[in-house]
Amino acid sequence: FWTSWAAAADRPGETDISYTSNWPHEPLVGNTMTGGAAVWSMVSIVMLLGGIAAMLWLHGSSKHEEESAPLPADPFLNVVATPSMKATRKYFFAVIGLMLVQIGMGAITAHYAVEGESFFGIPLAQVLPYV
Repeated sequence: FWTSWAAAADRPGETDISYTSNWPHEPLVGNTMTGGAAVWSMVSIVMLLGGIAAMLWLHGSSKHEEESAPLPADPFLNVVATPSMKATRKYFFAVIGLMLVQIGMGAITAHYAVEGESFFGIPLAQVLPYV
């Protein structure tokens, strides 16, 4: 509802100019693209391409450092966990657990939308109702 209103409703005190500056245009509701919106769209594309070209030219014209030699051994091979590293373990396990719960609930919600009240045929709605 909100996006359709923003694309079709006129701005206060204006005629034929919506909140989205008539983009995307929709002739069925009288929302047509203005000439100014078309010009500024083209100007922004030209400026974007010009900016990318300028960055590539600047990068290509500058001197580059020589590639460094690979390290003889892995610097993290003999790292010992500090007390502050050990203190954050509970936090990371809690975050990982919450992410797994969120993924699981998303999967259950998706199956409820498809299967109704079950999860791969298991009547899960008896334990975890979905309304």
